[in-house]
Amino acid sequence: RLFVDNRPLAVVAATIFLFHLGNAAILYLYGQALVAAGQGDPAGTTGLTVIIAQGTMVVVSLLTSWLAGRFGYWLAILLSYAVLPVRAAVAGSVLKSWGVWPVQILDGVGAGIQSVAIPGMLAVMMAGSGRVNVTFSIVGGVTRQTGASISHSLGGWMAQDRGYSFALYLLGIFPLISLGMWIAFYKMLRPAMDMKAGSEEQSVG
Repeated sequence: RLFVDNRPLAVVAATIFLFHLGNAAILYLYGQALVAAGQGDPAGTTGLTVIIAQGTMVVVSLLTSWLAGRFGYWLAILLSYAVLPVRAAVAGSVLKSWGVWPVQILDGVGAGIQSVAIPGMLAVMMAGSGRVNVTFSIVGGVTRQTGASISHSLGGWMAQDRGYSFALYLLGIFPLISLGMWIAFYKMLRPAMDMKAGSEEQSVG
């Protein structure tokens, strides 16, 4: 009923699901693809992917607070949806040791934006409803984790059946759908979340 009564929230949930459906398995598949291609060792490659992504995420999350406060959450989340198809395309086409840098920098950009923008956006959208926490649990938790779990199953299946590059390209399609939906529903979404970031403080109580 939460989504039936709030169409913008339903669109947000669908786009977040699709984002994580595409994003979650890329790190693991790309690391496996590099090792299989003789472009890295398992421990070193895995460690480097995490370090690059986390370092980028810290910087981007700080910048996102400023971006959302100045231009609103719609634009910030649009950018997070836009970088993921690029990441998947680079991962599928550059199976070289140096490819881990652009692939994981883009990962950090998308994750860094969403780590700040999604909670803030939901707080603004649900301000005064008394449902901020339950909404974040469903949209920011269940929806995300469901997409991520399916991503690993689908990505692994496609990698085994069609190869790593095909699997990575396929995963990039889902965030493209998120991006298309985000733009298509602009007139409905932007008024629901286009407030100053400080507005979210009013919803905590």
